[in-house]
Amino acid sequence: MKKYFFLVMAMFLSISGCAMFQGMIQKPVVELDSVSMKDISLLGCTAVFRFRVTNPNSISLNLENLSYRLRIDGRDFIKGDFQAAIHLPANDAQAVELPIRINYLELLRSVSEVAQQDTHNYDISGTVGMGLFDVPYSDQGTLALPRLPKGLLKSPFIRKMQ
Repeated sequence: MKKYFFLVMAMFLSISGCAMFQGMIQKPVVELDSVSMKDISLLGCTAVFRFRVTNPNSISLNLENLSYRLRIDGRDFIKGDFQAAIHLPANDAQAVELPIRINYLELLRSVSEVAQQDTHNYDISGTVGMGLFDVPYSDQGTLALPRLPKGLLKSPFIRKMQ
C-alpha cells in the first residue's frame, strides 16, 4: 500500500511541478521577418518564410517543430509540419527559416486566377513547438511569383507541315 502511495505522490508532484515550471516561463515571441523566393525554375520555386523567435527567459529553450498552413489568394494551398532542432539562447533572438516548395502546376490547380496575376496574397499561420507549449503565429502579405512563359501554355499540336 505504501508503494502505491509513493507512486501516486511522485506522479502528483511531477505533474504539479511541470505546471508550476510552465507558469514561470514566458512564451517566446514569434514574428515573421521576411519572405523570399529561391530555387526558381519553370516547374516551381521555394518560398522561404524567415521568422524571428525571441526568447525572453533567463534560461535557454529548444524549438522542436513548426506547423504551418499556407493560404494563397484566400484558398488553402499547403499545410504541414517542419521538424527543427534549434537552440534558443536565454534573453536572445534567433532566426528560423521555414522553406515551403511551391509547384506551379499545383498552384494553378488550387488557384485558377494565378495564371492571370503576377502577385498573390498569402496568409501563413501555425505554431512553434517548444516542448512545454506551442506558440501561435500568423502573418499576411504578398508574394510575387514569376509567370509561366506564354509559349508553354499553347497547344502542343502541329498546325502545319511543309
